[in-house]
Amino acid sequence: LRRVALRGGHRSLKRCLQLTPLHLACVYGQSDVVRFLARKKCQLNPRDRFKKSPLMKAVEHQHKDCVAILLEHGANPNLRDVSGNTALHLAAIIASKPLVELLLEHNADIEAPNVLGYTPLTVAIGKRSAEMVEFLLQKGANVARGTPLQTHTRLLSYLRGQFLP
Repeated sequence: LRRVALRGGHRSLKRCLQLTPLHLACVYGQSDVVRFLARKKCQLNPRDRFKKSPLMKAVEHQHKDCVAILLEHGANPNLRDVSGNTALHLAAIIASKPLVELLLEHNADIEAPNVLGYTPLTVAIGKRSAEMVEFLLQKGANVARGTPLQTHTRLLSYLRGQFLP
């Protein structure tokens, strides 16, 4: 990051991809940089060209320490990317219980639908992640959320794959 900043490359990078230094620090797990920027009151919720926040980048790259710092400083866990996914959807997709737990502790919406109407629970079902499905149900996810056809079809498909050859 230091080299990019010294060469002025951060301006062209930001203009092209709309990535901020905070996005990059989260991608690379630079928790010390994330902490420094958060303490300096930088914007915690800027969006890249796919509307992903630094928090979403930290979740995607599984940098729990960066996620924790951002949430402690007030990053919004319920922002949506271009697909309508929240940080919680992304944590459910990668089946990270520690990240899901952390996001839920900071008021992430467990019932948030993306543009296809899928909640974190239904994306976990789609990924056939039995542990994540069970974990989200224990945390209060509503199995009836979404259209009945969507929910029943995905749940039956999941169960069929789980229990039938």
